[in-house]
Amino acid sequence: MNSPTGLVDVVNSHLAFQVLVSSPGAKIDLGVLKYPLIHPPTFYWQKPAPLPNLSALVTEGQPIEFSICQTDTTWSRPSEQVQRDTVWSKRPFSHEGDEFLKWWFRQPAVMYDTMDVFVQSFPDGPNLDAIASDWRYLLGMWTGEDLSRSKCAYDAYALDGLLARKQIEVWLLGYQAHGVKRLGEDFAVQVTLATGFQIIRFVGSEGPVSVHIVEDGAELLQLPRFCRSAANPDCLR
Repeated sequence: MNSPTGLVDVVNSHLAFQVLVSSPGAKIDLGVLKYPLIHPPTFYWQKPAPLPNLSALVTEGQPIEFSICQTDTTWSRPSEQVQRDTVWSKRPFSHEGDEFLKWWFRQPAVMYDTMDVFVQSFPDGPNLDAIASDWRYLLGMWTGEDLSRSKCAYDAYALDGLLARKQIEVWLLGYQAHGVKRLGEDFAVQVTLATGFQIIRFVGSEGPVSVHIVEDGAELLQLPRFCRSAANPDCLR
């Protein structure tokens, strides 16, 4: 492999790491690499293309059908202190920075694109691995209904579609969807304030997409959106 000297980034859809190349063509022993090396998938690190006109998306976009996978009107996000005592104080979240933990905890919506959301619990309790990432705990959704009751399938076929963005699944926290519109590769999920959480799914598009959460014609946030550290400005929003 003809690689430049110095630190070289090695990236694909499931991993990312750096290696030090001392000379062109040098043989590199990587040793043992812990898997997974990064999470979420690299899609979350790509900046979505800016939307040229939100009004055009809302008024001219094509309405598309969406399925409601699950609605839990009884859920409410726990207090920050309860979240800290129950989740943040436990390994491996206990070593994460406050910016990262609070950013996740305050999200009004996230886009699902990884089967790791539904990792199985360890014998001694739920999997709180920040890298394998049971997002329910980061989001405070551990107080709500079991997500295994979802009306949407998570078999191999469905997961392949979600990972390829042929299907898009959005988790809304404190909102419910009343419409979805599409203009090109941009999608608008129109929402209203509501108690609990709702998970919806709709036909997507392979490749980079942008999902805009819209309330009364104003954009609440754009997905995908991810915070890894305080160095990322999104962590401070």
